[in-house]
Amino acid sequence: NDSLIAQAIAADTMNSQTDSNTVTVDTLSNTPTPIVDTIPEEDKLYNDTLPSNTYFYIIVVHNDPEVVNKLKFNIINFNVDHFAMFDFQVKTTLLDINYKLIAVKQFKSRTHARKYYRAVLHYNVFDKIDPSEYKNFFITTKNLETLQQDKRVELYLKFFERHYISNGD
Repeated sequence: NDSLIAQAIAADTMNSQTDSNTVTVDTLSNTPTPIVDTIPEEDKLYNDTLPSNTYFYIIVVHNDPEVVNKLKFNIINFNVDHFAMFDFQVKTTLLDINYKLIAVKQFKSRTHARKYYRAVLHYNVFDKIDPSEYKNFFITTKNLETLQQDKRVELYLKFFERHYISNGD
C-alpha cells in the first residue's frame, strides 16, 4: 500500500513539471496555475548592486527651450554658489522628441550624489518652475545608458524611489 502511495506521488510529481513560461500544475487538484513574475519590471532593467564609482545628477525636463534654459541656468548658478570647489559639468542632451536631460557630472559615489540631490531640493533650485515640467534623480553610468535606450523615465523613477529614497539608503 505504501509503494502505491509512493508511485502515485512520483507520478503526480512528474505531471506537475513546470512549463517555464506559463503554468504550474497544482498536484492536489491537477489544475494549471499561472506563474506569477514577482520581480518588478524596473528591477529587471536597472541595477543597484553593480559597483559604480560614477554617478550623475539628472533633471528630465519637457523639451521647452525656456524651461530647459532656466533650469540649466539655475543649476550652474547653484554649483557656483554652493559647489565652487568641484568642477561639475552641466550638459544637456535629447532623451526623445518630448524630453531633454540636464546632466550634472560627475559624482564619485552614491553618497556624494545623494548629498547633491538633497542640496538641490533644499536650496529651491526648482523655484517658480512647475513640478510637472521636470523630474530629478541621481543615477549610475550604466543605468543612465539603459535609461537613454529605454526612454521610460517613470520606470526608472520607480526604481529610484524604491532603491535610493524609500529604503533610507
